[in-house]
Amino acid sequence: MRKNFAKKRKTFTLIELLVVIAIIAILAGMLLPALKKAREKARQIQCAGNQRQVGMVFQFYLSDYKDYYPPYNLFGQSWVWGLTKVTNLAADNNQRKKLGYAPANVFRCPSVVALDPANKTSDHGTGYVYPYMTLGSGFYLMNIKRCTEPSKQYVVLETTNSTNITYGYYSSSTVYQTKPTHSIKSLNILFSDWHVENFTANNPLNPYGGTWSGTVPAKGTLGQCAWAVQQADPNTKTGWCKFK
Repeated sequence: MRKNFAKKRKTFTLIELLVVIAIIAILAGMLLPALKKAREKARQIQCAGNQRQVGMVFQFYLSDYKDYYPPYNLFGQSWVWGLTKVTNLAADNNQRKKLGYAPANVFRCPSVVALDPANKTSDHGTGYVYPYMTLGSGFYLMNIKRCTEPSKQYVVLETTNSTNITYGYYSSSTVYQTKPTHSIKSLNILFSDWHVENFTANNPLNPYGGTWSGTVPAKGTLGQCAWAVQQADPNTKTGWCKFK
């Protein structure tokens, strides 16, 4: 004779369900920082690729303009705007003066765009800054042939705001500051030999540090350089002004 045995249906109790949810939450909390770090690392790599293309753009410009760096206000706009291709056909006639060396998205740091998607459509770029007082103030354009150490001369750095230019010194009263863009302390730098390096600041609130020209900046600091020094100082040790 066959015996029928009642099968018990196994179900989760409320406590078991809460335990499972808690475990998932803990695992997610452990994984999210790692995922965030990996995503920012990918943006940093993409950004370095952008800056290498920007380096090529500078080489095109220097070749066309007798080895002089561009003014920060190229064609009465920003240096970024003047170097890019036309993206807004409805703009004023100055659009026709754009040099068209590269598309506008090359001049947009992916990390800065992620902070504010509105930056994705900026014709003036965003996140990349130019040490204009040293290289192209509009009154004093520097020639690359005067550069004594191209591999140490800053050309394009990064910031988290939408400005296009940077001072060579720290001042809490101005927005024209170089700032870490990738993670908390990291920013990319394009140098005048057109290589790109990632720089890690000791103090993200002041990556310049306290050292002025004349002495080598401490590791993890960019050094500082005043206006007069940036124009001509053969003894400068920072990357802001290495010209004879």
